[in-house]
Amino acid sequence: TQGNTVARPVWHEFPRDNVTWSIDEQFMWGQGLLISPVLHQGDKHLYLYLPPGARWYTVTDFLDSTTFSESLTGWQNVSAPLDEIPLHLRGGVAIPLQNPAQNTVLSRANNFK
Repeated sequence: TQGNTVARPVWHEFPRDNVTWSIDEQFMWGQGLLISPVLHQGDKHLYLYLPPGARWYTVTDFLDSTTFSESLTGWQNVSAPLDEIPLHLRGGVAIPLQNPAQNTVLSRANNFK
């Protein structure tokens, strides 16, 4: 087996991309979810990096619509309202979705979407 961390720096997934070596305000959750939190008070936009060599999709677009489009790679300026964390899903990765419940026992009884 091969052990990897769940939360990892972007360079961990893209070691050949020199730009990722200095990114310290974004991180990966596993291989497929890129999290870009807003860290500075008052910011409504975020300048983030989507590594080329992968396809990226905005998670909120993915969850809120029946159609979605691929995000551009490289440095991007994205909207970051207070009620939304910029999350990007890597193409080819499946994230199982399930309706929440009062506790994990009840939640496990819910069907996946």
